Amino acid sequence: LLLLLLLAVPASPFVVPLRGVSSRRTRHVSCRHANRVSMVTAARSEPGGGDVFLLKWQLIQDTFHARAEAAFRAACEKWPSEMSEVLELTPNEGGVRKAWVGGDWSKFADNAEEKASGAMPRWLQEKLRIIAPVVATTGGSLVLAVRLCVSEAVAAKRSQSGSRPLTAGEITENWEEVFHVLHGKFGSRPEELEGLFAAELEALFAPLSSSSSSQHLEDADTEKQREALLAANPLYQGIELALSPLLSSDAPSATRLYIACDRPAAVVAEVLGAVGLHLAEEQVVESGDALECVKRLAALESPARTINIIDDNAEALRRVTNDLSLVSSTRCFFAEWGYSTPSQRATVAAWPRVTLLDVVALRQLLAPIEHPGGSA
Repeated sequence: LLLLLLLAVPASPFVVPLRGVSSRRTRHVSCRHANRVSMVTAARSEPGGGDVFLLKWQLIQDTFHARAEAAFRAACEKWPSEMSEVLELTPNEGGVRKAWVGGDWSKFADNAEEKASGAMPRWLQEKLRIIAPVVATTGGSLVLAVRLCVSEAVAAKRSQSGSRPLTAGEITENWEEVFHVLHGKFGSRPEELEGLFAAELEALFAPLSSSSSSQHLEDADTEKQREALLAANPLYQGIELALSPLLSSDAPSATRLYIACDRPAAVVAEVLGAVGLHLAEEQVVESGDALECVKRLAALESPARTINIIDDNAEALRRVTNDLSLVSSTRCFFAEWGYSTPSQRATVAAWPRVTLLDVVALRQLLAPIEHPGGSA
């Protein structure tokens, strides 16, 4: 009878499951993490082992700010009337939780200048940041999430029955089920939203393109835009040091690093060049389906080389590890510094063919191999 009563008690859709990943299991994961990194690093000392790396660009530069802004602009273009009401919403009305602001709603309140500019409200950006690990798998999906958050907030404000917007947890828990339903509800198509998002993201990153820089080299406004863009979308802390062994001018030719990115190679080179890292155009590969990207690299590289995939997308890594044709030629690493939920990290930690990786361990993994005699 007690067991039945416990099963009948509904769990919180977000907070309780995530808080369940703590103490005892976290310590176990940390120990296994350290052991796995040591094993993989040791394996690299073998001839031909671990000399090709595939790293997603979003794990080098934290582009969330730009991607969220692009999604917001795309949503405003697709649904101008509905989205116009977002600037009149307060953080509380938008669904900001007290825990986010410590009870001080002003932390996410926009000033008059920000409202006049039509920029994305801070409360919406923060809510998107929380749900990003689930809803930002594609640009179009993020656009749809923007529309949902705004629609929910506006509807709750108009409600006479005291309804509230969906919480971040409720959105992430049910996203797979409601994703296609939302397209029908809001009159959109996936490819349409993908196109709008891509165009807005391209416009945001225009100041970093080589053509833009050369045409407006003396343009102070363009230079300010570049500085502001890099400041809002910085490199992850420690990533520059971790990549330097493979992207310096004297990097070992036997080791190759490929970067999967949806940005032009010129933009990638511009961002890395600003911190003294050198990247050849052929090292930038088109992002998209991770499995297909890995198979393309496998066809290009020698069978003796192991391809190390570093990603923060659990589903992408699952597909790679489940492909039996890649078992002997790939190793998979889950990037803990990217965008993921505690439940996603806990799930991946139980997969035997995936190693949890932080930036410090990434630096160890990419470091030149020390051979007897002291040479790398």
